[in-house]
Amino acid sequence: LDTTALKGRRYFVYHDAWPYLIDWLGAQQAGTLEPVPGVPPSSQQLAKLSALAKAQPVAATIHAGYDDHQAVNWLVRNAGVCGIELPYTVGGSPQATDLVAFYTEIVNRLNKGC
Repeated sequence: LDTTALKGRRYFVYHDAWPYLIDWLGAQQAGTLEPVPGVPPSSQQLAKLSALAKAQPVAATIHAGYDDHQAVNWLVRNAGVCGIELPYTVGGSPQATDLVAFYTEIVNRLNKGC
């Protein structure tokens, strides 16, 4: 898997569910939409992230298919930060049929970008 282009990229995450992925990629977690798991992001939190994205560009918001897309869509409209939906587990997408395919799918989606 070629993760070279992903090193150093800054990402928002929907909630803090991707720390090992971010570390493995050599990327940076720039912020979290949902700082308290299960509590939807507040307008204040989204405004804070929007300001962060304008100060230091963010590649995308990483989120799973089950996350609420409203906050991700708000950042697309108001901060220009697109969302990339990743499979959260093996079987989380048609392509993620085993562990190798799962990571391959994640890297492919992140390399493709928005």
